[in-house]
Amino acid sequence: MNIRVKSNKKAVHYSLKIAFLRPGKLGDMIVITPLFRAVKAAFPDSYIAIACSPYNEIVIRHNPFLDHIRVVNFHSFLHVIKLVLWIRKQHFDWIIDCTPGISKTSTLISRLVRSKSSCTAGMHKGHVTRFFDKATDNKDMHLIDRYKLLLENVLNCQFTGSFHPDLFFADQHRIRAEKLIETVAGKSKIGINLSAGASERQWTRENYHEYLKLLSEKYKNYALVLFSVNQQFVWAEEFTQEFKNAVCLPQTDLLTISALVKCMSVFFTPDTSLMHIASGFTIPTVGIYCIGGENFIRWKSYKCMSRELVAVKSMDVNEITPLEAFRATVDLLEEIVSKSV
Repeated sequence: MNIRVKSNKKAVHYSLKIAFLRPGKLGDMIVITPLFRAVKAAFPDSYIAIACSPYNEIVIRHNPFLDHIRVVNFHSFLHVIKLVLWIRKQHFDWIIDCTPGISKTSTLISRLVRSKSSCTAGMHKGHVTRFFDKATDNKDMHLIDRYKLLLENVLNCQFTGSFHPDLFFADQHRIRAEKLIETVAGKSKIGINLSAGASERQWTRENYHEYLKLLSEKYKNYALVLFSVNQQFVWAEEFTQEFKNAVCLPQTDLLTISALVKCMSVFFTPDTSLMHIASGFTIPTVGIYCIGGENFIRWKSYKCMSRELVAVKSMDVNEITPLEAFRATVDLLEEIVSKSV
């Protein structure tokens, strides 16, 4: 088990000791990052710890609001038991389960760490709600707002100000990002994420090609910055051969990618972690989604200028045409210009 302490300060007393549990992948972690800032603002002398997965630790590696990061393999029963023992030893006031639904692992942890001095909380827990001291079940709102209401309920306070995701990276990531796009410095940049990570979210090569063609013809003075991994990286290299204003980014680490996303004027992407990174920097976003309803409400771009295109007849984003995506991008860019005047 990997344990990393963010601070060596030894405090005699904390007004609040709170631990967050967030297994999962990148997007799962990104959407809870506003909670850490909110707790520190309301309780400056609080102590915040988090148990995360090896997959999402990178999101919070440089987060200044966390005092302790503990990387846990939540699929290992032994590691989970060690986590439980550590939590019990730390005497936290609250343990917040950030899995938005029923999880056997998080339920087990809650049952084992609850005590007279330590309480647990979570949301959308259904029939296992009885194993938590507090549970919320807010619907018809973004996941970030649900987390906010959960934490307000737990801490009996009301948070104000922005609740956008927090993405922190080191100077080395910013410098590397600037170097990667130095050839288009000074230009407006349309970031385009070619990779989705799931087949039902993956736009075809043909769709991206047509979308790029339309953008390249209309926005000749813009740089089309292509984000991609794996097979889509091959597409990106091919597209740069055809479209003179296209730039193919290398496959690199998430923190450098975050620094690059922050440099974009507009960002086009399927529903992935990069969507939440863009909304964290309030970058205007055009998103394509394979499903509407509850899932869309939970995971869409959060409180920034955006256009959302949803596959309503099927669960395949290829129902959305390049022309629709192009028109949404044009509409968003025109809104940006009108608001800047």
